[in-house]
Amino acid sequence: VALGIMRAAIEDGLRIPDDLAIIGYDNLEIGSLVDPPLSTVSQPIEQLGRDSFALALDLLKDFRDPATIIHQPELMIRASG
Repeated sequence: VALGIMRAAIEDGLRIPDDLAIIGYDNLEIGSLVDPPLSTVSQPIEQLGRDSFALALDLLKDFRDPATIIHQPELMIRASG
């Protein structure tokens, strides 16, 4: 979505980040390859997957309330924001 917003903004003559700052989410690799490189919020995707699978197995075994797991996201500042 952020890349689409960047494209539309540039097509409308806006300068990023001078006129509009944009920050994406999920740290997709393409975000570092566009011009200007996209600032983003990065999450530990592999750890999220492992924890989700473990929680699903626990729920199937015990049928209890799921645990709460909090992962710390990281803000990666690049030239777009």
